[in-house]
Amino acid sequence: QAEAVIAARRKLVEGAVGMVETALIDINEKSLAVFTPAQKVALAGTIFKAGEVTKTDQSARYVLFDLARKVYIQAGEVDDALRAARQLEREYEMPENDVVAATITALNEAAVVSEQRAVLARAAADLADELIAAGEFERADALAAIATLSAGRQKDADLKKLASEIAGIKTG
Repeated sequence: QAEAVIAARRKLVEGAVGMVETALIDINEKSLAVFTPAQKVALAGTIFKAGEVTKTDQSARYVLFDLARKVYIQAGEVDDALRAARQLEREYEMPENDVVAATITALNEAAVVSEQRAVLARAAADLADELIAAGEFERADALAAIATLSAGRQKDADLKKLASEIAGIKTG
């Protein structure tokens, strides 16, 4: 009988998480289009904080952190999106740098202002370096390309030089 109660509770939690996910996706798709980047950052910060205080429901916590990450991406907020990605990897034992790399890729495709583009280039270059050291050349190549592209959009000579060096490493 205890197993039946646990199974019923699990089903209720799964249903609740599903409803929250659906509602958040609706908000994400319909409402966020009219938000300014600053409003998106504020919303993502609130969602992230809700994830931090949600201690007993790991599924809801995951959904909140991931949603915060996605809203940060839409806002073009690199550091906070990467912080949420690292939180997910750390807490949910995901392969190291998988969510971070996916976040960098998504940020590269998002509307990112010039200052954040420089942060993105540095983050992509740093992760590419880590992946090269780990022998993950294919993934490093993709991130080096993002670093090069992002750096190319900047007027920062040091950043362009760093991106060129990474590009040289990946081909060398």
